[in-house]
Amino acid sequence: MSIAASEEETVAKDAQLEGEVDGSDESEQEQCATPTYAFTRLKTTPEGYYVSSQGLRILINAGTTGYYTTDGSVPSADNTSAKSFTGTAYLFNSNTLNSLFDANGEIHLKAIASAEGFRNSEVMEIDIKKVPETAVTFLDAAL
Repeated sequence: MSIAASEEETVAKDAQLEGEVDGSDESEQEQCATPTYAFTRLKTTPEGYYVSSQGLRILINAGTTGYYTTDGSVPSADNTSAKSFTGTAYLFNSNTLNSLFDANGEIHLKAIASAEGFRNSEVMEIDIKKVPETAVTFLDAAL
C-alpha cells in the first residue's frame, strides 16, 4: 500500500531541497571577515584617542561592500543612516573625520562587510575621543 503526500507537503519538501542544493541556508554560508581600522598617521595617543590631523581607514576584503554608521545604529544595506563603500578601504580624511565628532568630541563608529552569498561580518566598533594636537607627539611613521 502506498501513501501519497499532499501537494502542500511536496511543495514544502521541494523548497527545502532547493535550499540545500543552492546553499541558500544562511547558517551554511561563510561569513565575511570583520572590517578593521587604521589611523593614517601614527601618533603617541592612547588607544581610541585622536588628534585633528589624523585620518582613519576602514579596511575590508576585496569583493565585499562596507557599511558604516556614526549614530550608534548597526550598519547594514537596509539601514538608511548607513553609508556604503566598495574597494578594500574607506578613508575618512582629517576634515571629514573632524566633522563627525559630537559636542563632547567623540565618535562611535560601527562598520560591517557584506557580500552576496555570504553572511554579514561581525560589527567592528570603535569609540574615538578627540584630544588637542599639542597633547601628543608625532611618530615619523605613516600607514
